[in-house]
Amino acid sequence: MHRFRFLLEVDNRLTAHILFWLMYYVYRVYLYIQFYEHTPLVQLIELPVKVGVAYLNLYLWMPYLLRRSRLVSYVLVLMASLLLGTFFQSEIIRLMIYGGIYDMPLSRLYTPPKFMGTLSHLLEALWTTTLIKIIKDAYLREQISQELQKERLEFELNYLKSQVNPHFFFNTLNNLYSLILLKSDQAEEVLLRLSGLMSYMLYETNRDQVSLQKEVEYLQDYIELEKLRFGDELNITFRFETDRQDYLIAPMLFLPFVENAFKHGAGNGPPAWIKIDLRINKGLVYFKVCNNLSEEKFTKTSANKGGIGLKNVRRRLDLLFGPNYTLKAEAHLSEKMFENELCLTLDKPKIPD
Repeated sequence: MHRFRFLLEVDNRLTAHILFWLMYYVYRVYLYIQFYEHTPLVQLIELPVKVGVAYLNLYLWMPYLLRRSRLVSYVLVLMASLLLGTFFQSEIIRLMIYGGIYDMPLSRLYTPPKFMGTLSHLLEALWTTTLIKIIKDAYLREQISQELQKERLEFELNYLKSQVNPHFFFNTLNNLYSLILLKSDQAEEVLLRLSGLMSYMLYETNRDQVSLQKEVEYLQDYIELEKLRFGDELNITFRFETDRQDYLIAPMLFLPFVENAFKHGAGNGPPAWIKIDLRINKGLVYFKVCNNLSEEKFTKTSANKGGIGLKNVRRRLDLLFGPNYTLKAEAHLSEKMFENELCLTLDKPKIPD
């Protein structure tokens, strides 16, 4: 249907209307050319009344009566238009009979068969144009509905991918402040990494897809800043393998899992640990995040299936991939750990805009 959208533009609509009536005229000539010598001229002279009745219905009676649920008024006005149009058409035929281009006795002009025949020709033009109008309006409504749905989904996706924990930035700024007071050499590194994170969030995540390399760099900067926060209290490992670097991926797709791991894994007392494994081969993504879990947090985490953050992640994955992904989020009491495992397939690599 999208290939017909050009017909909705004003100039193109005018062209489409002219083409329609031209085709209608050719169709009418084709029907009667073998029976009447002056058929092309007769059909051309009769055409304006048909056009007039059709456009009265399309641009006056339908929008101002039918769409406002004034059905009785619409039917009465439409019938009056048809009767009046039939009368005008009959009078035009009278003039053509006098002019010798319409082969019919004048006495038959207002007989019931001829009157009904003239009326049926007007009805033919009326119902054809009305049907086209109904189909076009249905198409427009569908387009509007799709645009609204698209805008809603885009808004929802933008909201879901922007759910970075504000406490992370607050804690990082506090750490940065402490490092500056101590005149530590790490302050510059922290500032650069934090600046990189903010730049990525502001200028990259407004795209539908970003390069895998930038997404991984963002994760690494995030992890390094969290390492600064927890220091030796937390053991973090991040393994990343890919068969190529030019994959594209939805921005900030992995971050909520890593955030969730720090939220539930860090601060549980030694030995606190987080393991992150990201592997991509032939477009197949395998992403696994595990963290240690105390019994107290195990109960809370099991009760809410990982919290609101993971619910948002599932919703975003549903919007982006539909049924074409698998996500497993489980808490294991015996091993005192929480595990997230995501599998999905990326599109073929291409260069982003």
